[in-house]
Amino acid sequence: MAHKGHLFYNIKTIRLKTGKHISYQLHHHRSEIWTCVDGEGIFVLDGERILFKRGDVMNIPVEHYHAIKATTDLTFIEVQLSNPLVEEDIERFEYEW
Repeated sequence: MAHKGHLFYNIKTIRLKTGKHISYQLHHHRSEIWTCVDGEGIFVLDGERILFKRGDVMNIPVEHYHAIKATTDLTFIEVQLSNPLVEEDIERFEYEW
C-alpha cells in the first residue's frame, strides 16, 4: 500500500480463468480503476453489461455495483483508491449471469 497526500492506493493483478467471475459487489469508501491487460470478459456496472477487452479501462465510483465474468482467460490490473483503504470495505450481492 502506498500513500500520496490523504489518498491511499493499492494495486493488484487479477487473473480469471474462462467462465470464472468476481462477485457482484460495492465498496462504501473506495473507488477502483480496472485496466484489461489480456483476454476478454463481461463487465457489469450497476446492472449494465459491457464487453471488457485488452486496453479497456473501467472506472468504478464509490458505492456502485460491479462484477466481471471471464469469457476467455482474463488478466486485469485493479487500482483501489480510498481513505481509509481496508480490504473489508466490500459488500457482496447475488447476480445471475
